[in-house]
Amino acid sequence: MNIRDAVVGDIPDLVALWAPVMRRADPEALAEDLATALADCAADPGQRMIVAELDGRFAGAAHLRATTISAINLEPVVHVVAPHAVPELRRHGVGTALLETAAAFAEQHGLTYVAAGAVAGSREGNRFLSRLGLAPFATVRVAPLHVLRSRLAVRRPGPRPAVSARPVGRPVAQVVEARRSQRRRARQAS
Repeated sequence: MNIRDAVVGDIPDLVALWAPVMRRADPEALAEDLATALADCAADPGQRMIVAELDGRFAGAAHLRATTISAINLEPVVHVVAPHAVPELRRHGVGTALLETAAAFAEQHGLTYVAAGAVAGSREGNRFLSRLGLAPFATVRVAPLHVLRSRLAVRRPGPRPAVSARPVGRPVAQVVEARRSQRRRARQAS
């Protein structure tokens, strides 16, 4: 297993690997995003985009960034963003090599914590990180702005938008009473 810094020539492989966790855009726009990220890494010693190779073949990648846990929790940490292995090369040590490199990067910067994330629905990815001792710290939830706005409008106290005068269904109390009556009749019939 060989770990090295990503180069511009890796962008097509990185787009193919990371497209599911990147913004929704065409591959050319994603390639531009990654070119910008590579330039940022080259200019900032606190960042690295690393690539794993297995037998000379692209096998996975991750982005490393020395920062703090959050803007209000200033504990220094290395964020390991998007640690992914190429699907057909999983269980070949790619993830382990990426996280070993992250640990070395943390030591190099004098940091005592490493934070890595896996996609919420990735049972395999979350179990892998758990086995390495990374415990859940926070759950990040994402929603499109229009969905959030519509849900907030429903929860907003105060005057609500006018609703049609015709009730959509029976009030809950009437439904409950009707079910109780049905049960009584069923017991009496048996």
